[in-house]
Amino acid sequence: MSDNEIIYYPIIGKVRTYSWNDVKEIYYKSGLRGHSRLVIETDKKLYMDCEMMKNCGEIVKLIMKKGYLKTNI
Repeated sequence: MSDNEIIYYPIIGKVRTYSWNDVKEIYYKSGLRGHSRLVIETDKKLYMDCEMMKNCGEIVKLIMKKGYLKTNI
């Protein structure tokens, strides 16, 4: 993630790039084994497991700065 775009690398499938204008909503959802996942809604739902991401705290700060996420984990 950057100030301009979100690049999504799925486990299976092709890499997709979204602008922040494509984002409809971002929220937390309970994942497997009690882990929290970020759900980014665009034309699709993108699931990001915070436990598997580098710099998750920095990403959450960026999302909050953009005005999409109102709460912390």
